Amino acid sequence: MTSRSVIIAVSALALLAGAGIAVIAVAFLGGGEAKSERPAAVASPAASLAPATVTPTPEPRTPKPPTPTTIGAGFKPTFTPTVPAPPTTPTAEPEPTEPPGPGSSESPGPTLPDLVVLNLTVSGDRVSAVIGNVGEQAVPVGAAVELALGGALVGSSTLSQSLGAGANFTLLLAQEFIYGPESVSAVVDPRNLIPEANEANNGLTRQLEPDVPLDLALTGLAAVAGDEHLSVSVANNSPVPARQVTARLSVYRLDSSSPLSITIHQLNIEPQGTSTLAPGLSAVRGLSLRAVLELVGITDGNPANNVLESLIP
Repeated sequence: MTSRSVIIAVSALALLAGAGIAVIAVAFLGGGEAKSERPAAVASPAASLAPATVTPTPEPRTPKPPTPTTIGAGFKPTFTPTVPAPPTTPTAEPEPTEPPGPGSSESPGPTLPDLVVLNLTVSGDRVSAVIGNVGEQAVPVGAAVELALGGALVGSSTLSQSLGAGANFTLLLAQEFIYGPESVSAVVDPRNLIPEANEANNGLTRQLEPDVPLDLALTGLAAVAGDEHLSVSVANNSPVPARQVTARLSVYRLDSSSPLSITIHQLNIEPQGTSTLAPGLSAVRGLSLRAVLELVGITDGNPANNVLESLIP
């Protein structure tokens, strides 16, 4: 081989070695895959024998993120960002409750008793009240159950045994009589002595009528006492007593329509009993008089015996 040929061969080898070193440097520094780059120009054998340095021109490409190469390759952990949960409003814990005691249940305890007047009745012209307990608790033994009529306290009963829920009893008002049609208003426990579930339902009003007619009769005229004043006798012919019965007594001369006196009296006469009335007149013996008895607000069972004409003996 001639010296000229040797120089050409050495130049070619130098060019090839420089191109390989450039490819390896680009692959390492760029982080991408190594690509072989051809030299832009290769000297032909006819070129100058002086060595030339050729810098490869990289092809334009879209930049992309570096990928790991075998140099320094290894496991790299991947981090997933954790989004914190939104804060929550703390809720109040329920207050502890005491457990039910022995023998208790979850249902509420019994309420108070509740007294009412269930009915008003008349027997023998006497008024009776039916009193009931419509509450859920009994009225205890020894409680005094009072009753008022027309706003006045007229009766009371001390319980000898408890009055349970739904129970009732009849209270007889021995001194309260009905002698004619009358509207009667009754109130149980009028002074609120007994605690009740409802204090507003204690009253009841009923229209009552007597079951036995009252029969009062004039039975005699007389001059009595030292001043010989006129006395008029009245009898109760009915089987019921006359209690606080209002009566008007009119006295006439038998030959006159003008009364000599008119007086008002409150009668209290037992059954089959009698009473005397004083009309405030002087009695003249031998004078004939007429007396008339009228019951106020009451219809007499026998009005025929309410007029008496008699000679004063």
